[in-house]
Amino acid sequence: MRPDRCRSMWAITVAEAHTVSPLTLAARQAKLPKPWLAVVDGDMLRKLRCSLGLSQKTLADRAKVSTRTVNKLENLPSARCLPHIASRLAMALNEDHTVIVRELVSIVHKDDG
Repeated sequence: MRPDRCRSMWAITVAEAHTVSPLTLAARQAKLPKPWLAVVDGDMLRKLRCSLGLSQKTLADRAKVSTRTVNKLENLPSARCLPHIASRLAMALNEDHTVIVRELVSIVHKDDG
């Protein structure tokens, strides 16, 4: 068996720590079952974007997401997105992810059996 297969699913290497988003690390530490979604505070996202004088398109370009994603997150009351997208948006706004993310939630699939 390869050594990398012996690690637990929560263990990460130093190299991975630089590529894994802070929200993903937080979800792993909280031991939430996968997959995870981040619930974004759309009003706060809009306030931060406007305070920097950015358009939705400019923020989307900086965060490497679509303008539609930014629009959806700002306009839905409790919009959800993948954790790495919320982290990218926070970094593009020079903020910590905890400023725009209300909570991390786990998606639990019901067994059809």
